[in-house]
Amino acid sequence: HSLYPDPLSRCLGWGSGYNEWKSKGISNALNEILRANVRQLDRWEMRFSPNADSLHRNDSFMNKAIGLITPRRSDVNQRRGSGFDFEEKFMNNYLGVGVDARVAGLFHNIRESHPHLFQSQIGNKLVYTGMGALDVVGAVGDKLDLSSKVVLVCDDKQIELPKCQGVLVVNIASYMGGIDVWQRSEGSVEKREQSMSDGLLEVLAVYGSFHLGKLTVGLSRATRIAQASRIQLITAERIPMQIDGEPFRQDPCVIDIGWSSKTSMLAPMSS
Repeated sequence: HSLYPDPLSRCLGWGSGYNEWKSKGISNALNEILRANVRQLDRWEMRFSPNADSLHRNDSFMNKAIGLITPRRSDVNQRRGSGFDFEEKFMNNYLGVGVDARVAGLFHNIRESHPHLFQSQIGNKLVYTGMGALDVVGAVGDKLDLSSKVVLVCDDKQIELPKCQGVLVVNIASYMGGIDVWQRSEGSVEKREQSMSDGLLEVLAVYGSFHLGKLTVGLSRATRIAQASRIQLITAERIPMQIDGEPFRQDPCVIDIGWSSKTSMLAPMSS
């Protein structure tokens, strides 16, 4: 059994940070863990395969991309070690592609170079807000339009992306400090119930740093795109991404996301 920090701790009902635990006292906190319920969490395997053909996007990118997703996951397993190479990563909480990952990357870089600025949760949030503001005014990079850079396939069906700057693939009902983006979403796609143990992921679109900021205070909503058990993303160029809050920049690739296993988590009896 594991006890994860925010945002999974929020989703499980443990609260938002150390101060909440401190206020309870160590004895009460430990007793709460001893009485906790067991909940199941889906873990997702992500396979990153190079997409050299799309290093330079052209008009046939979308058509060529579909040809890169034909192998089913069972076929890919059989091709391991036969020249079909891919990198494996695992996801518990969410994948962010585009604008949210770019802001997270800026935050990470500044934290690494100026650790003295990050002495409290409030200070962290202020710096993060500043990074988002810079992104809004275009001071940190070109404006993203993922509809021309990414092909999305959900359960073997291609889904047309809107002109968005970010795509979120979420497994839990907590994102960016506890926001349930699926519950607060809008769009024509049916909003079925979300669970972190149902073998499904939720896919949503966001439209920029300003939109993300409005999401955090309940003034806007993400756009529902799909719920699916297998998700594939084919990218045409180097794009910022983050997995469970860890940012990186990913070269053109095919990302194949599928269910890996379930793991047992602890949740307080009151949740």
